[in-house]
Amino acid sequence: MSSPVLSAVREDSSMSSPGPRAGGPRPRRSFTPAQKLEFLASYEAACQDNGGGAFLRREGLYSSQITEWRRLRDAGVLAGKNPGETVGKLSAEQAEIARLRRQLEVTEGRLKPPRQPWL
Repeated sequence: MSSPVLSAVREDSSMSSPGPRAGGPRPRRSFTPAQKLEFLASYEAACQDNGGGAFLRREGLYSSQITEWRRLRDAGVLAGKNPGETVGKLSAEQAEIARLRRQLEVTEGRLKPPRQPWL
C-alpha cells in the first residue's frame, strides 16, 4: 500500500536539473601566484567582517587551500613568480622562516591594545 505522496513523487521522477556531474567531471582549476595572493587578500578582508566562510563558498575554495597559500606567501615563494611558473615545495629553511613570521605576526597582534568601540 503506497501513500499518495510517494506515488506522486514516483510519477514526477524527472528532475529539473540533470545533476552535478551531468557534463562529466570538470577539469581541475589552477591558479597563478598573483591570483593566489589576490584570493588571500580578499579572504583576509572578509574575515575582518566575519565573512570568511561565505567568501570560500562563493569562490568555491577550501580552507586548506588558503592555509597552503598563506604558508607559501609567508615563505616568499609566491612573490616574483610569473604565470605558469611552478611553485615548488618549501625547503626546511623556508618553512621555518614562514613559521617564525607567522608567530611574530600573532605575537605583535597580542601586543596591540584593543580597539575601543566608542572611540
